[in-house]
Amino acid sequence: MSTTFASNMLSPMLVKDGALSISANTFTTNASVNPFGSLIVFDTPYVYQGGDLVMLFRHTGSDSGSTAYLDAVDSSDSGYGTDFRAFSATSFGATAGSQAFVAIAQIVFAYSPREIIVRDRTNVVIVGTGGPPGANYHIMASTNFALPISQWSPVATNLFDGSGRFRYTNAIKADLPARYFRIALP
Repeated sequence: MSTTFASNMLSPMLVKDGALSISANTFTTNASVNPFGSLIVFDTPYVYQGGDLVMLFRHTGSDSGSTAYLDAVDSSDSGYGTDFRAFSATSFGATAGSQAFVAIAQIVFAYSPREIIVRDRTNVVIVGTGGPPGANYHIMASTNFALPISQWSPVATNLFDGSGRFRYTNAIKADLPARYFRIALP
């Protein structure tokens, strides 16, 4: 990693912007490992594509009297410089920084399976990716696309494979009205 912030950002995406207010005592202190505080929800969803992940945090300041507000690891900890690294500066518009502690961040995500639906002679075949490996999924069906998912009928339940993929085949029955299909996670 470079000490120049922009050099570490290949395809930067702004996910949160604007004022952020965190209530007093949201982050506890004085334990060897403190529990995480409240989550900061992105304004723009971000789909992680794998590989190295760089996070750039900028803020105009804080009214906290303490500078030790987040748990962190330093350059003497195992993995620093190879698995993780941090650079910090003390001005909002800084373009470069110096080696710093790495704040320990909790990242929460949701799987977002994607599917392709095709007709293969007398069958509808649904093939998907992006699910949690080995977890359950449900194929839901409805004749009315506008209904909430809670009113769709489950037609199959199975497990994603070890790579988060699935395949489902449904025979087309001439006596049934046209149906819409979607995948749902429990």
